[in-house]
Amino acid sequence: MKDTNCAYCMKGDLVAKFGYPVCEMETGFLYLFKEQSKKGRVILAYKDHVSEMIDISDEDRNAFFAEVSKVSKAIHKVLIRIK
Repeated sequence: MKDTNCAYCMKGDLVAKFGYPVCEMETGFLYLFKEQSKKGRVILAYKDHVSEMIDISDEDRNAFFAEVSKVSKAIHKVLIRIK
């Protein structure tokens, strides 16, 4: 289900206003924010539109947060090498 008012659901111009698409992951889509006052600021937008995390099954939520952790580790690794 998509929400036409949600930038992540609609992608394209709505997301392009504030972020760059990085890749599609198993549980969602990874975007790099244009505004980088906090280096490495990204969002992993869940693949489906949900209002609350409780709307996702335990299995899907665990898989999503495993990918959040994977992205976090990769960003940390890259930023530590840059410094």
